[in-house]
Amino acid sequence: MVTALFCIIHKDLFSFLENVSNPLYDVIISFDILEHFTKQEVFILVDKIYQALKPDGKLLLHVSNGEVIFSGSVFWSDLTHETCFTKQSISQLIRLVGFKVAKFYEDVPIIQGVKSLFDRYFLLFILLKLAILVKVLFCQEIYLW
Repeated sequence: MVTALFCIIHKDLFSFLENVSNPLYDVIISFDILEHFTKQEVFILVDKIYQALKPDGKLLLHVSNGEVIFSGSVFWSDLTHETCFTKQSISQLIRLVGFKVAKFYEDVPIIQGVKSLFDRYFLLFILLKLAILVKVLFCQEIYLW
C-alpha cells in the first residue's frame, strides 16, 4: 500500500476550517496568509484554526513583521495586504481565541540577489523535508495552503 507524504487541498480556507467538526490537527502552518485578511477576518480565521487543533496542537505562523524599520515598504508593496502584525498584536490575537503560549523567531533576510534567493528557498526546502519527517514519524496528514 502506498501512502502520500502530504496532501495538498486547494479550497477556500474559511469553508475548509468550517467543515472540521472536531479537533483534528496536531500542527497547522500559516505562511504569509494572515496579512491578506481584515482584522475581523483574521480573528475569525485564527479562532477556527484554534478549534481545528487538538488540545496540545500547534499553530506555526509566518507574517510580515510590523516592528522592523522597513515594515511599511513591505506592507505597502503588496496591494492585497490588509493587516500588519507585531509581537504584541499577534500575542493579543492568539490569546483572545485560547492559545496559551506565543514564541517568536526571526525570519531569513529579504531576497536581494542570487545568494539570498538560494538561502531563502533552501530554508523552504528544509521546511518541506521537516513536514515529510513529521508525516513519516507521526503518520499525520499535512495540509499546505
